[in-house]
Amino acid sequence: FSMSVDLIATLLGWSLVFNIGYLLLASVLLLLAPNGLASLHQRMLGLEQSDWRRVYINFMANYKIAVLVFNLSPWLALKCMGY
Repeated sequence: FSMSVDLIATLLGWSLVFNIGYLLLASVLLLLAPNGLASLHQRMLGLEQSDWRRVYINFMANYKIAVLVFNLSPWLALKCMGY
């Protein structure tokens, strides 16, 4: 099974769409229901309210960087090359 460069570009594009969708959903949930998310994570992980917000924001920042590095950058490079 071999993958063409066009297929890889398409895969990266759709991966980018899904990852940005997840980031948007997580951000909206954080803005609209912070207490519900906090209580859920407190029950699951035993985190305090102040710790939970810091951990969640840190996770979102790291996830965003990973999406930019592993999805957006290669997709843009392939698009600039004409694929």
